[in-house]
Amino acid sequence: MIRDIIAGLGRHGIKRVVVVVGHFENMWAAIEGIDLALRELRRDGVHDMTVVRLEYWDLVHQETSDKIFPGGFPRTELEHAALLETSMMLVARPDMVDLTKVPSDGPAKVPSCDRYPVGAGKIPTSGVLARAERSSAQIRHWLFQDHVALVEAAVREALVLDADGRD
Repeated sequence: MIRDIIAGLGRHGIKRVVVVVGHFENMWAAIEGIDLALRELRRDGVHDMTVVRLEYWDLVHQETSDKIFPGGFPRTELEHAALLETSMMLVARPDMVDLTKVPSDGPAKVPSCDRYPVGAGKIPTSGVLARAERSSAQIRHWLFQDHVALVEAAVREALVLDADGRD
């Protein structure tokens, strides 16, 4: 789907696209889709499209991360439905978050390699891979401030834009 969207935008003359990945498991599909779209466009004679891909969760100040995770950040891939995602949902859809129902059966027991099928007891039955009980409006506020500022800065740098959004 990403390939089709980006290739379609390129064929219609769009020169710059920013893809913000919002779900860890979609990262590799986005990378592949972008690569395939740009190959397709180059094959068809379109050579002037630039795509910037980022994951918003990577764009957090260290001080913010230290406040949220005083014992250290557990790893992005373990944040599935956990503290960061739950706190951010308090921004996007607070009506869909019931903090009284946050599971407490985690965290996942992550081995040093993958095994298929996953062994019993490795993944909590809830699917929540890390703790989410501390999700809060305060964490949401810290994250949202960092994400807005750092995503904007990253896009400006990647696309070489000035403060007014011009090349």
